[in-house]
Amino acid sequence: MQFERLDAAEVAAQWSDLADILAPSFELDPGTTAETALAEILADDMTVFRVRDGADAVLLLSQGIAATGERAVWVVHLGGKVEGGPKQRRAFMQQAVRSIEDMAREIGCDEVRMEGRVSTWGRLFPDYQQDGDVLRKAV
Repeated sequence: MQFERLDAAEVAAQWSDLADILAPSFELDPGTTAETALAEILADDMTVFRVRDGADAVLLLSQGIAATGERAVWVVHLGGKVEGGPKQRRAFMQQAVRSIEDMAREIGCDEVRMEGRVSTWGRLFPDYQQDGDVLRKAV
C-alpha cells in the first residue's frame, strides 16, 4: 500500500478536500475540528498521508513518547472511501494499519496506538491490546 506524505504546502492547497474526507472522523472526536486539525498539522504535530490504492483515504498520524515511556505512532484520524463492499473496506483497513506498523518499525517506534471506537477497532485488529480507550500493539 502506497502512502503519499503531504507537506505543508500540499496540505494547505488540498485542505478543503482533505477536511471533507476526514469530517466523519472529526465528528467522533469532540475536541477536534477541521480548523484545530489543520493548526496541528501546520505546527508539525501531525503528519498527513493520502492513500489512493483502491480508495481515497486520508490518515493523520502523530509520533511521540507515551506516558508509559514507549515511543509510539498514533493513528489520530482516518477517513475516506474504499471501492467495494464491507469485505474490501475491512481488507483495506487491515492493510493500511499493517503499513503503519511497518512505518513505525522503520522509524524506531516501539508501538502503534489507536484511540477512539475501541470496540469496532478491537474486532478488526484482535492482535491489539486494549488499554482503556486505546488500542496498542508492540512493533
